[in-house]
Amino acid sequence: MTTAEVNQAMSLHQGSAPEHMKTYFLKILELNQSGKEFPVNLDEVWPLAYKRKEEAVRVLKSSFMEDDDYQVLRKNAENPKGGRPTEIFMLSVECMEFFVAKKVKAVFDVYRTVFHKAMKNAMEQKTISDSAAHAENQIFIAKLGSMTVKGYYSNGVLYYSMSGIMKFLGYNGGSGSTYAEAYGAKNCMKIQDGKVSLWFANMQWIEALLKRTTLEIRYEKIATLYRDLFRIEKGEGATTYTYHFTSDEILSIIDAVKLFKQKPAHVLSIIDKLMKGAGV
Repeated sequence: MTTAEVNQAMSLHQGSAPEHMKTYFLKILELNQSGKEFPVNLDEVWPLAYKRKEEAVRVLKSSFMEDDDYQVLRKNAENPKGGRPTEIFMLSVECMEFFVAKKVKAVFDVYRTVFHKAMKNAMEQKTISDSAAHAENQIFIAKLGSMTVKGYYSNGVLYYSMSGIMKFLGYNGGSGSTYAEAYGAKNCMKIQDGKVSLWFANMQWIEALLKRTTLEIRYEKIATLYRDLFRIEKGEGATTYTYHFTSDEILSIIDAVKLFKQKPAHVLSIIDKLMKGAGV
């Protein structure tokens, strides 16, 4: 499918039905996967998040980089009547996500079902492909940063030594059924290695651990873990992973602070700090 065919198919606006948006995004995904670097015509998507095209163009030029995030195609550059040439703005998929999709929740929900699912499937397929070199149901040695960890491959899924992963992330020891249960036993395996039994965990278990960790773990370390063990390149993100407390935990901490300090606590200040992962 060519860009022109997509252009003719539909233009979107804030009242577009979810199925209408999904059909459009699927066509854009098809173009993107075929190698089209800038598959999105601004004229087709700006009404999703902006009231006027002029406003959308102003934001695009001030917040994104031409030739990296978008391209400008000029029609009738040599107008014999002296009129201004027509500019057509073509966006990359990444530019469309931040420039349009993420500004409106209903639009982003549809966008995410199409593009994020496709990216996840691609990463899973890459992991399975990279894993093909490992023998089924056998322990192997893998590089993780400056250290090595034991790995295990079973039914298309990679598992790695739980104790090795936790040591790499900065935990003082840690493995066994307690940690398996805490972050998802269904994503762990207990494997006999000679005379000892070792716990191995897959990527879903690691992600659950990171979401609930109370350690300050630098993003670079997380990126290394995903790259070395699963051959997945993590994009730029926060410098650290920070645990965010639940509402019940916040209330319990406030009560403890009041008891410890034996005076009224600044509740709003405490809540703000805890929601950001800071100490009180």
